Amino acid sequence: MVPDCEGVSFRIDDVLVDKHCRHHGIGKAPVTHLHEIARAHDAYEGELTCNATRINARTLYAGLGYTERSTCFSVHLDLPI
Repeated sequence: MVPDCEGVSFRIDDVLVDKHCRHHGIGKAPVTHLHEIARAHDAYEGELTCNATRINARTLYAGLGYTERSTCFSVHLDLPI
């Protein structure tokens, strides 16, 4: 969780579950647990990243209340410009 000018927010990167273990709540559990922790710290917002090809994961996140945003930028600082 990160304090910023609007309050506390959180970000989730790379929630991955082995394909043989999916559909058993393994991916949902840590995300919902983080929601509980964030609420306890009065977080106002959370976000996560998800590859566009991961349809099952995107369905899970939508079911947890996440909405998709189309603007995302990143930079790899170890690469020359």
